[in-house]
Amino acid sequence: MPLLLLTALAFAALRPEAHAQQPTPQQPAQPSTQELQQLRDAKLARPVFQMADWQLDLDAALAKAKAEDKPLLAYFTRSSSPSKESDDLENGPLSAPGFATFAKGCVLLLHCASRTEGEPRPRLMHELGFATHPTLCFLDPDGKLVAHLRELSLGSITGNGQKVKALIDARTGARKGGPAAAKALFLAELDLDLLTAEQIQARVPTVQLTEAEKADLDRKFVDAEIVSLVQKASTLGNGEVGRRIAAIHAAGRKPNERYAFSFWGWLLTHAAAAKNGDLADQAFVELTRREDPHKDPRRNTQTREQWQKQRAEAKGK
Repeated sequence: MPLLLLTALAFAALRPEAHAQQPTPQQPAQPSTQELQQLRDAKLARPVFQMADWQLDLDAALAKAKAEDKPLLAYFTRSSSPSKESDDLENGPLSAPGFATFAKGCVLLLHCASRTEGEPRPRLMHELGFATHPTLCFLDPDGKLVAHLRELSLGSITGNGQKVKALIDARTGARKGGPAAAKALFLAELDLDLLTAEQIQARVPTVQLTEAEKADLDRKFVDAEIVSLVQKASTLGNGEVGRRIAAIHAAGRKPNERYAFSFWGWLLTHAAAAKNGDLADQAFVELTRREDPHKDPRRNTQTREQWQKQRAEAKGK
């Protein structure tokens, strides 16, 4: 399910020296076909991929997942060029003893982009909607994407794996029928953010929820509303999306933490346009609490400067 990523416009400086003739930089030599194959072979021979039963073929992995009624964890990496992020993941969470234990309950698919001849399904990652390495995601036994792991940690892998296993079990139960099974499936799909706001509204009257489940449902519904509004931004316009998200906030409704950054980002942008200084102050505080400590400090500084600018606009400065 798509998420809002706050972006800033980048302005290129038009300097006279930019138009001066510059020496053409020497391009690094591209690896040969043989070298690309050697890089792929070396990647697949890494100890991390010998510690668990990694499948290399999607069809074989899906057949195994369906036969064993298990989730499929797909790992997308590359061998054609270095990737520190992939190395960190392979040397950390994927090599942890806890991962080997967890892996017994699912099917593992290793997709290694190598630019070699005969590489299986070279565009599989893009077909699933992803563009960067490394990527981890869960597929159900039918090959449908059910969870994209944005946090590449062992806790995130095992936690999402448990949710996907609960979804598969709930689907099995739902085929037998009954209100309890229907409720279990609804909650499992809700837990993985697989339902749109419209689908949630349609199914709520069909299940009996506890007060605690109703409270969680409202946050999940706000999550779905935000996703739906952002998807419609090109037709509604950013101003209208901001006004509708501001109305959600004014009603005292908030999303889960996963969508909080987007929520407060839209509210800050709306506050700047509406000249609402109090809302801008609140949004600024909430956003700074959620700054990514792993991001390049220069990018954090640039982002904060943009927030400060919007905050000042909201106060008419």
